[in-house]
Amino acid sequence: MVKLPDLEIGKQKIFDSCNVRHHRVVAFAFTSSGHLIGVETNRKGSGEVSDFSYHAEEFLDRKLARIGAYDRYKKINILVARWARSQEWLLAKPCNGCLRRLNKRPIDAIYYTDNGLIIKL
Repeated sequence: MVKLPDLEIGKQKIFDSCNVRHHRVVAFAFTSSGHLIGVETNRKGSGEVSDFSYHAEEFLDRKLARIGAYDRYKKINILVARWARSQEWLLAKPCNGCLRRLNKRPIDAIYYTDNGLIIKL
């Protein structure tokens, strides 16, 4: 049985470092025993033509690679959650691009929130 991380940690991370006004997303990396490896949020960037958003999964993947987590932990779980202004966890299923990126890594399982529930992909 996988022990999921506390979503309150993600909510605090969103308030501390997420500069996106809508669709605030947080991604967790954790072991099956619940050991938290990393937490990242989505962030807004600015380009020459328009603003854009970096996905939380992208930041998390980069962080895990940088700290050597993929070598250290053989099985990593990912949880993606979206916090709404209505004070609830909404649908945060990773996009196809993020899924392709994560599927290249030694990921054991991917979870996401959907209207207060946590769904395993």
